[in-house]
Amino acid sequence: MSCTFQASTNISYNYVLKKVEHFTFPPIKKKASVINLHEPFTGVWALDGERMVGLALSHKIGGNQAELFSFYVLPEYRNKGIGKRLLYNMQVLLKDKNIKKLNTLFRDDWQSIKWISRLLEANKWHPPELLRVISEISIKKYYDVSWPRISMPNHYSIMSLGQLSEVQSNQLKEFTNKQDIPNEFKPLNNTESICKPASMVFCYKERVVGWNIVSKIGAEKLEYNNLYIL
Repeated sequence: MSCTFQASTNISYNYVLKKVEHFTFPPIKKKASVINLHEPFTGVWALDGERMVGLALSHKIGGNQAELFSFYVLPEYRNKGIGKRLLYNMQVLLKDKNIKKLNTLFRDDWQSIKWISRLLEANKWHPPELLRVISEISIKKYYDVSWPRISMPNHYSIMSLGQLSEVQSNQLKEFTNKQDIPNEFKPLNNTESICKPASMVFCYKERVVGWNIVSKIGAEKLEYNNLYIL
């Protein structure tokens, strides 16, 4: 496939939000909520005619180092070499700016992990290193913990996500779609990975006001990854 590539070293956070937020992965708002993104960003994008089909963004993180913090190619344009070209062009551009080292961070439970590893290997990156495990515990140890028992205030209750009826689930989905809630925090996204018996919803007068979602990330692994209160 014949695509053209363009680049800029002067991209602002606000520009990304206004023009190309849907081309950021991980979502730039989520990324900015956990780390400081240093402007201006360096960006490389791929065009099929006048249509943007892929985007890579990096920022300087001190000294002569930069971090690739967002990378996305439209699904229908993947496995066509576009991602490899985006990364290569980013490396060349940063090298011209005297950047000596380019890093990136990613989670090992992402569905795209194999693709990311192949892409980095094809561009001669060092093998990925484990950065951190926040917390890990066996199910038996978790079960045996002497958890404190707390009484809920009046009108508040907790129920399993698996206890919601189909009508309640549809009402919850419709309600959250109308609220200003980032997609990654909506409780019924990625339902194929949700462990419903372990996921909880918080209710006030029988109306859902929050949730704690647990996802299956392996045959015997669960991850608490979505706690949200309206």
